[in-house]
Amino acid sequence: MEMPSQCRQSIPPFVVKAATIASLGGILFGYDLGCISGALPQMASTFSFTERQQEMVVSFLYLGGGLGAAIGGSLCDTAGRRTAILVTDVIFLVGAAALYFSRGLLVILIGRIIMGFAVAVSAIADVSYLHEISPTEWRGSVVSANEACISLGFLVAYILGYFISLSDPVNGWRTIFGISGFVAVIQFAGMIPMPESPVWLREQGRLHDANEAMK
Repeated sequence: MEMPSQCRQSIPPFVVKAATIASLGGILFGYDLGCISGALPQMASTFSFTERQQEMVVSFLYLGGGLGAAIGGSLCDTAGRRTAILVTDVIFLVGAAALYFSRGLLVILIGRIIMGFAVAVSAIADVSYLHEISPTEWRGSVVSANEACISLGFLVAYILGYFISLSDPVNGWRTIFGISGFVAVIQFAGMIPMPESPVWLREQGRLHDANEAMK
């Protein structure tokens, strides 16, 4: 029995590129949730954090996440999916820099809130972009790739946290947080030449741009 020609098609190179770049947000999502496991023991030792302060360092990420979840959808609808991803990459970089250069609890908590905000908005923007930029026959696979990258981000966080803690048991936590900023820069650079979501462009009445984005 001959399979339909649609099923025999190989995945278009553009879809591979879009999935690879946008799914870096999934890696950032998992990494920033998981990296605290390797960083917290060193931070607690460096700053002599109490148990209550350690709980704050962990939980403030979710405070920022709640804020990001509340306004992330509106940001994507107003600015566009691609623009929202670029904005979150900048926020990731700011949060990572705040944590990397922090000298006390207050800056750490601010950095964690910033990172949580970026994680939540990125989760919305990345999935929306991937869903709307992908051909129908590949849409499920492309979105699933982003979900797989979230798990990959957790794995990378645990592996890097372990080895960085061994190689630099005093200030390794700064490197652990700084890595997320490096990944954000890569995604930002990759998203620059990518088109905006054709669905969002049509919603804005930019039909010509929408047609160009689908080519």
